[in-house]
Amino acid sequence: SGPVSFSLLHFNEPDYFVPESHPWDVEMKPEVYAHFDYMQRGLGNGSCGPGTISAYELPSSGTFTHKLRFTPIGGSGTGIDSPKKPTAFTIRHNSEFITVSGQLPAGTSATLLNLGGAVLSAVHATTAAPSLTLSLASLPKGSYLLVVENAGGQRVHKFVKM
Repeated sequence: SGPVSFSLLHFNEPDYFVPESHPWDVEMKPEVYAHFDYMQRGLGNGSCGPGTISAYELPSSGTFTHKLRFTPIGGSGTGIDSPKKPTAFTIRHNSEFITVSGQLPAGTSATLLNLGGAVLSAVHATTAAPSLTLSLASLPKGSYLLVVENAGGQRVHKFVKM
């Protein structure tokens, strides 16, 4: 959560900095390399146009934190524990459905968003419920966010529909 940027690639970053090489010269490796950034700077750098608009420039001082949560593809997970967390629950998904199950108190909601933040679907438990289910059937393959929220707090899970 927060303004974080990351990538997982079969390329090691130092391989890109070999003099006289081009991106298409870099060989794909069997390993997966993770690269994490506080955030990415906006377009523009002054080399061939105007500089970055001040609203998109990165702060040059201060303390920054991130929350990064991994949930296995096609598996289940409970996210990470925090002092302000919803009641424990399990998330399971396949290409058709995503189900949040556990002791879900009244007021628990599950909202599915695309990576741009647009709400695709949402369900809300008006009374205590054993589970909430959202359909994925009409959605294309890709990455999505699931926000589970109740009076105890909020958790955001990123998952991939394969």
